[in-house]
Amino acid sequence: MDQVLSLNLDLNLSPVDALTRQGNLVFGANFPYRDDIEHAGGRLVQHPSGHRVFYTREGRRFLYTDPDGHALHECEWEPLAHGTARLQRARVWLDWDQWVGITPEGLCNETVLDLAKKPGWQTLQPDDLRHMAAQAMQVPMEEVRFFYGNQDLTI
Repeated sequence: MDQVLSLNLDLNLSPVDALTRQGNLVFGANFPYRDDIEHAGGRLVQHPSGHRVFYTREGRRFLYTDPDGHALHECEWEPLAHGTARLQRARVWLDWDQWVGITPEGLCNETVLDLAKKPGWQTLQPDDLRHMAAQAMQVPMEEVRFFYGNQDLTI
């Protein structure tokens, strides 16, 4: 016997309900859209599935909700010169009921090594640096190679 799944979408949920739901907006830059998205210059796109995408006055996505109005992700934008912006931070709701925060360029690290005292430094290759890193971190070379491609290493 086949099971029939029924999906009850509340397509009558107002944008204000999704914007004012407890916990949907936590980034201060998005608060002006909470009470009156049109007056704040934002807009809403509702998909046939009932998912809603909210945009800032500049056309940048700041909130995405499921058909029931629960936030799936939120973004905060930092205005820059000439109408441009930079993603300041974002958060994403995972299917195991947790938020994960994202900070652009948050994992960008740079290390400068003076290899001039190492004999034969002129002939060093990216794998030589990976080998040194693998030894220092006590991990297999393949793990270092996985995370650090040739474009990540400059000699």
